[in-house]
Amino acid sequence: MNEWIEGLMHYPGIAFLMFLENVFPPIPSELIMPL
Repeated sequence: MNEWIEGLMHYPGIAFLMFLENVFPPIPSELIMPL
């Protein structure tokens, strides 16, 4: 899911996904920033 957002906005897209992770706690951080 995050590849297309990252491709569109790159660093702002990554920051947006991390913001969503903080707004919606049920979303695990491993889903947003995979190892």
